[in-house]
Amino acid sequence: MPKDDRVMTKQSAIVTRPRQEKALAKQHLLRCIQTLRDCYAAYRRRQTLLALLSCDDHILEDIGHTRQRLMFMANLPLGTKVHQKR
Repeated sequence: MPKDDRVMTKQSAIVTRPRQEKALAKQHLLRCIQTLRDCYAAYRRRQTLLALLSCDDHILEDIGHTRQRLMFMANLPLGTKVHQKR
């Protein structure tokens, strides 16, 4: 095997370039999948907020929310995390 096709890893094992490229591609794919999961979770949270807006103000008050606060949270970018003080 030519020396150019070998790469040393942390465990001092020899890994060929195609195997290393395959591992990097797998890592990239896993990051993409996680990003899609995060986006979908944010979308579902947004849909829940919008559904709450259809409730009466008295119901929102009973569950500890205000219409203004829900509107504020619904208008934030999807990836923004909102921590509400209790």
